[in-house]
Amino acid sequence: MYTASEGRANHGDKLFRFFSKNNSELERALRERFVLGTSVSTRVAAAAASAAEAAAAAGESSFKSFMVAVQRCASSVAIVQQYFANNISRPLLPVDGAHAASLDEMAKAMSNPENAAYKGLQQCVDTVMAEVERLLSAGQKATDYRSPDDGIVPDHRPTNACTRVVAYLSRVLDSAYTALEGQNKPAFLTEVGNRLHKLLLNH
Repeated sequence: MYTASEGRANHGDKLFRFFSKNNSELERALRERFVLGTSVSTRVAAAAASAAEAAAAAGESSFKSFMVAVQRCASSVAIVQQYFANNISRPLLPVDGAHAASLDEMAKAMSNPENAAYKGLQQCVDTVMAEVERLLSAGQKATDYRSPDDGIVPDHRPTNACTRVVAYLSRVLDSAYTALEGQNKPAFLTEVGNRLHKLLLNH
């Protein structure tokens, strides 16, 4: 026989053991869920990073391929223009109105490849800026540009992100410098430079 006080004590002990057991199981379940969630998040982040690198490589390859296409197109246009000047436009000089009309038609014909090249070059600039921004965002914080306030001499060595950006720009701009001719070259490089400067300031 238990007294009332002993019965209450035994009942309290059982409740304590019950809640202690359940708390332990709950904590173990939460730890397992946290480990599982962390593992899944790590795999998702790794997959996203891998996909981003693959997309960047594809973008760089497309950039270089387009520059080769622009170079070949410029060579073909130069040949057509030379042929037109020597064999079509010049013989039409004595014909009243024919020479001016032929020049207008030639200008219209050349406007199509020129417009296509211009749009492609704009997309190339956008591709370069997107990749630079991705590289900086992935490995460079805005505070990395600030000097420490404690009097210690700042570390002026380039960060990994900076090194990757310079290497990337060297590769793509080298192909652009080789492919572009005439006023297209300084115009393209100036546009890249201006947008890069703005991007770095915003970053």
